[in-house]
Amino acid sequence: MKRILCFMLALCICACLAACGDGDSAKWIENGAADKLALKCSVNVKGGVVSNANYIVAGDNGPENYVYSTDKGVQRVEGDGASDYSGLDGVLTMADLERIFETIMQWVPENLPDRKSYYGIATLLPKYAFLEPVENAYVYSLETKEITALDGLYAGSQEYGSISIGALEGSMVTVYIDG
Repeated sequence: MKRILCFMLALCICACLAACGDGDSAKWIENGAADKLALKCSVNVKGGVVSNANYIVAGDNGPENYVYSTDKGVQRVEGDGASDYSGLDGVLTMADLERIFETIMQWVPENLPDRKSYYGIATLLPKYAFLEPVENAYVYSLETKEITALDGLYAGSQEYGSISIGALEGSMVTVYIDG
């Protein structure tokens, strides 16, 4: 599990280093992918907008991988790790994640000021999200759409997984998604 978490953090940091683009964010989710179940999603936020993204959704013929950058828009990528997600089940759609990410992007500047200019957000499927307790954790409520600090061990729903917020500076923050 530690290897998975370290890999996810490293992925976020690498994506942060590779991020580019300024200005307003274009729509980062492919039109046909919004209602598909998300298997993996990581985005980089620069100046309060999504500067690039990489996500895998459950498609009709297997996992589909998409990348987004402000300069190229959304593109489907073939054979870039999507097959590794065959047989995994997501619960939230990309539209659900977009709403959660928007809430996080509004929450970060006030609550994590060291990350307000540049940071990465990545999902972790339920299968992996609860293997070990984490420090520096919060809970996002799907019902109230609010983020609250977690005091102690997480005891909520384990159906939706978690989200990690990483930056080049500071420690990783985990946000559990609770129904």
